[in-house]
Amino acid sequence: TKAFTNLLIFQAVDRGLLALTDRVSDVIPEFGGGLRSSVTFYHLLTQSSGLPSIFNLGAGKYIDRFDEVFADILRLAHCECPPGERVTYSPMVAHVLMAEAARRIDPKKRSVRQLLTEEVFVPLGMKDSALGVRADLKSRHVIPDLRGNVPAQHLGHSNYGPDGAFQEEHAEMPWVGAVSTVPDLLRYAEMLRRGGSLEGARIVSRALLDQATINRCGDKPNE
Repeated sequence: TKAFTNLLIFQAVDRGLLALTDRVSDVIPEFGGGLRSSVTFYHLLTQSSGLPSIFNLGAGKYIDRFDEVFADILRLAHCECPPGERVTYSPMVAHVLMAEAARRIDPKKRSVRQLLTEEVFVPLGMKDSALGVRADLKSRHVIPDLRGNVPAQHLGHSNYGPDGAFQEEHAEMPWVGAVSTVPDLLRYAEMLRRGGSLEGARIVSRALLDQATINRCGDKPNE
């Protein structure tokens, strides 16, 4: 899921809608204040934003509705150190912010689900991939079983259980909520291997992928 969301940011950069050095607060003003004001999209992509590893929004909190999670991220996520100083894995925060930014700068004002469908899955012929468990895929869906290894619950509004968000048809979770198949993921990987295009469809520039495949962590403190 995170790889798909990253691609929305890469595409925005390719189209001149965004720069990696842009501050997140320039696109999402309500995210500003304190150290957050200096967080850039480069920091989000490299997990060096200084934002905390949040995997739980609070007891009993649902995570399947994007607008609700975004509001909680604004409330809870504040930098623990200056951006760029260390590497801390914070996918819920980073990818919710990136998805919201992609949605806001989209000229067509599409939802996160529409963006992933129309800009990633359809152009790549990934017919069995979706954000949320699309109705026609439900009968084939393998429900994740985390076996108690992850302390956080993944609750959905339909109350299917402690990890019920993974079963929600209309879930919009741009860090963990996509479903796919091995053949579809192979098409995605082949697009990357070929430098950003597949079967004549240009998805992202080779130049941006070249930058995206450089190790950016170096010798920074890393959780």
